[in-house]
Amino acid sequence: MSDVTEDLQILYRAVSRRQGRSIDYAGCVTADEALRLQQMGLAKIVDVQAEGDRADDETDGSDADQQPIPGAIRVCLRASERGGTTVPERDRAKPSMIDSLRLLAGNNDILMFLSKDCDDSHAAASQAAKEGFYCVLNVIDGRECYRRSSPS
Repeated sequence: MSDVTEDLQILYRAVSRRQGRSIDYAGCVTADEALRLQQMGLAKIVDVQAEGDRADDETDGSDADQQPIPGAIRVCLRASERGGTTVPERDRAKPSMIDSLRLLAGNNDILMFLSKDCDDSHAAASQAAKEGFYCVLNVIDGRECYRRSSPS
């Protein structure tokens, strides 16, 4: 099987997984599929950090799950973006997850969202799709599985 055929099958499976689910984005990929698409340069990983997770410059190395994923776009999902609540006054000056994403990716990029908590990547993927990003996928088995799939 050619590489192109395999990559197309990954995208077909991603869209197929959408059936029966109430989601706003294109579909879902596994960690292995996400790694393959990233390695082939066909898609970008978006590493979603929930508000309260430590930022890159605050990571001391003690929590492997907080370490940045090489080559990934890293965005912060505020609590107000997860649940649709009003943005508190103190957070209004901070860029939204979508504002940050627009600086690092184009609307036509294939974006694969993953996080420690699947609800966070789902919320971020839903928002990105609603904001006009064309092909948005959720990594259904999350950051931990993606790390196990990645070569060290």
